[in-house]
This record gives sequence, C-alpha cells and structure tokens, in this order.
Amino acid sequence: MTEATALADLIHEFVLTVRDARVTIFCMSLISSLDISSLDVQPRRAFQPRRKASEPVVTSTGWDWMLREAAVGGSDVEKVIAAWNRRREASLKDRWPLILSRMKSFVHRRMYTVTLSEIDDVLLGTDKPFGGTDGRDSKHGFLHNATTPSPINLILHSLMERLGRIPFWQDFEAYLRQHPLVLLSSIAAYTGLPLEKFQGDWLDFDIGRALRFRLATAYNSFIRELHLRAALAERHGVFIYHHFLLDAEFKIDFTFRDIAIELYLVNENFKDDNDSGRKLRCFDVNPGRDVEVVSFKLRHDAKLYDKPWLIEDSDIERTADNLLSGKVTHPRKPVF
Repeated sequence: MTEATALADLIHEFVLTVRDARVTIFCMSLISSLDISSLDVQPRRAFQPRRKASEPVVTSTGWDWMLREAAVGGSDVEKVIAAWNRRREASLKDRWPLILSRMKSFVHRRMYTVTLSEIDDVLLGTDKPFGGTDGRDSKHGFLHNATTPSPINLILHSLMERLGRIPFWQDFEAYLRQHPLVLLSSIAAYTGLPLEKFQGDWLDFDIGRALRFRLATAYNSFIRELHLRAALAERHGVFIYHHFLLDAEFKIDFTFRDIAIELYLVNENFKDDNDSGRKLRCFDVNPGRDVEVVSFKLRHDAKLYDKPWLIEDSDIERTADNLLSGKVTHPRKPVF
C-alpha cells in the first residue's frame, strides 16, 4: 500500500465516522422532540372504507333493482305491487298507465354523488320550508289521505335529477306551481277547491297551510335521508341504497347488503314496537329481513327551527357499526 492510498483510506474512514455521528445526533434530537406519551392516545376515527372487496359499488338504482330488493324481505312482491296498481288506477284513471311507465323508467343516480358539502350549502341557501306552519295546521283537510300522482319523495328525486343538484325548498315550490298536474291538481280535486286557490299563497287558507306543512315535512325528510347516506359513505365507508317505491310501499328507506334501514320519527301517531299508532313499521312489512332502525325525536323547538334537522353524528356512527356487525335493531323473524 502506498502512502497516498493509506492517507485516502484514513480520510474516507474519518468522513464516514463524522457522517454517522451527525445522523446519530440528528436521530437523537428528533426522538427527544417527540411527545412519546401522545403515541398511546387513540386517534379520532378517520375515514376507512369498510366495504367488502367483493361488494360491487352501486351507482344507480331502478325498477328491477327495487323488485329484487323487495323480495329479500319475504313480502309477496307481486301482490303488493298489484294492490298499489289498483289503488292508483282507481284514483288516477286514464292518467295512470303513462305515470306508471315513467315511474318504471326512473333511475336514482344523482343521490349517490351528493356530498356533505352540498348538504351544508343547501341548509345555508334554502328558504324556510314550513313558513310558520306547524303540526296543528296538518289537521285541516285530512290531506294525508289524498292520493297524489307520484309519491312526493319521487317528485323531489326527479327534480334533483333534472337540476343536477339538490333542490332548495324554493325550487321545489316553484316546480309544483309550474307543473300543477304533478300534484296540485290532485289536491284541488280531493279537497273540492279550485286549482287557482292552490296557485296562490298557501299560507292564506287552512287547507293551503296543511299542504305547506305536508310538503315541508317531505322536503325535510328528503334532505335528512340525503345527509344520512352521504355521512355514512364519507365518514364510515358504508354505502346504502334507496328506491322511492321501496320507501312508499315496503317501508324501506335504504338497504345495506341484506339489511333494511328505517328512519323513524318517534311520534305518538306512528306505530311503535307495541303495535300502537297508525303507521306500519319496516319490520312488520319485511319479517324475513334484518332491520336497522335509525330513530330521531321530534324537536320541541320546531317552530323556531324551520329547516331540516339531521340525524346526530353519534347516531350515524352507531348505525354504521350496527350495519357492519350485523347487530341490528330488529333481527329477522326465524322461519320454521
């Protein structure tokens, strides 16, 4: 080994030693700057998709999808649809075949792209749906017994597909006035009042106030359901699906895998677990299907809170956990 080579090796070894020392000092400094105790704290739940890898992502739900889902619950689907057909045909006469055809061709798409940010924008921008009406107004005219050409829920979903966005209350009201055959003409015929009466200010007469209250209730439910779907998807990776007729005739607001989901307002006029009240529950209609009930209570400050109130975050998280674990509110009835 020459003297030059020996000197070069010595310099190289010195450089490595200095580099390693710097790395060691840097690492020790970094470690000492960490709050090690904080590593024991469980972080807040972040979004983690929890869909099974084999589960397809559904981006649209139409008539055929609805029929398959309705059959899961053990209902006699053909019998239910036939009875629904007879009721509407008797009420709507010659108009019914065209309406039925349009219903069968309708597909839910836009709701599956609705985001929580969009919901926030609607809550900020919408006019007040109730307009000062309350539950006492609902008793005028017995409008809950009136048959409309389409379920109000379908009208709202159809309007959302047309607009490409969530409708504000003012969009909904304007649409009904511009297209009276969609709903107002049927309400006029049911009440015996002239259609022109319903083209004016609904707040000026008792039955008009009842109509405003019914429509506002439907609008608020529509927003609440969109929010629940978006929150479960964005925050918990849980994807739920809807069809207007599953809601109207089978009392299923959403489905998740083989589980039916029912949003339930705790109200003395609705049917409870003891079968009191007037409204059929999802588990009554679908005995062969697990049912998860998402309950919420009527707000006592409803007069001052004239905008949709939403399912609480804690209840949404509980719903996500129940759906994923299968530990639902009402397990399916055993078949012997």
